[in-house]
Amino acid sequence: MKKIFLLSLVLTVSIACKEVTTDNVVTEKPIEATETKKAVTENAFTQSIEEAHHKSTFLKNDAVQYDFQVSFGGNVLLDAKITQKTDGSMVRIDNQDGTMILADQD
Repeated sequence: MKKIFLLSLVLTVSIACKEVTTDNVVTEKPIEATETKKAVTENAFTQSIEEAHHKSTFLKNDAVQYDFQVSFGGNVLLDAKITQKTDGSMVRIDNQDGTMILADQD
């Protein structure tokens, strides 16, 4: 009985491990159609967020200013007043310790 079981096990393993050769035809999908569909979806998502947050009203201003604080593990890492153009081209960060960081598109 043990010999029959071992023989059937060996046969099953050898058949299961047999390499199957079939001709797989790979068809390429047009990239443009996929990218276009993704772009439309992202555009609709982005557009809904911009409408919800009144982007057109935001862009009517030349610049905005806000207080910004980052704390981690009970330590304040950044406590600053940030001033930036609404198009993101210029940013000024005035830290509470008196240091200033300027950033522009370049």
